[in-house]
Amino acid sequence: MNLTEHPDPRTLAGLAAGHLTGARSDLVIAHLSECETCLALADRLWDEHLAEIAGAAIPDLNPEVAERVEYGLWRHVRRSDLGGDMIRLSTRLLLSGSVALLQPLLGSQQIWSTGRKR
Repeated sequence: MNLTEHPDPRTLAGLAAGHLTGARSDLVIAHLSECETCLALADRLWDEHLAEIAGAAIPDLNPEVAERVEYGLWRHVRRSDLGGDMIRLSTRLLLSGSVALLQPLLGSQQIWSTGRKR
């Protein structure tokens, strides 16, 4: 296949599923950037592939196994300290934004990191 040839539907399905090699994938993507017809077909195939993955990704679990999995996930989330991480990140972002806004008003001296003028 070259840039002027239209890829067959099987090739486009392989692209959507991630089965093409790097060079072949690059060639098909380059063609899609030029051909609206093939792009529409590839878009439909990507949607179909994602729907297949989404439907297959959720296994049927019996209630006892599902409860153990849920308990394990909650235990992992509680140990991860997500709330503390979010507060620390928010505080850093707020302080960085405040410093950026105040710096033009107070001058370009670096007093923020050490607490004294240089």
